[in-house]
Amino acid sequence: MAREAREELGIDIDPADLTLVHVLHDLDADDGAGRLQLFFAPTKYSGQVENKEPAKCGELRWWPLDALPDPVVDYTVQALAGIAAGRALSVRGFPA
Repeated sequence: MAREAREELGIDIDPADLTLVHVLHDLDADDGAGRLQLFFAPTKYSGQVENKEPAKCGELRWWPLDALPDPVVDYTVQALAGIAAGRALSVRGFPA
C-alpha cells in the first residue's frame, strides 16, 4: 500500500501508519476467481496528492460518499459502504 501510494499518488506513507479498515471477499463475475480486496487508511502521510499515472487515471478528485461519480467499480462501492457502516468484512458475488 505504501509503495502504491508513492507510485500512484506521490505521497509517502510509513507502513506503520496504515490501518486495515476493510476486507472484501469478492467472487469476480467475469472470470469466476475469488479475490480478497484489502482497504487501508493512513493515519498520516507526507507530500501532496497528485495524479502520477495520467495515462491510467483521468483525474483525482475528492467525492462525498453519498455522491460518488458514475461509474465506480462495484466492489469499491460495497467496501466503502461497509467501511461507513463500521463493518470490517464484506462478501460479494458468492451464493448465499
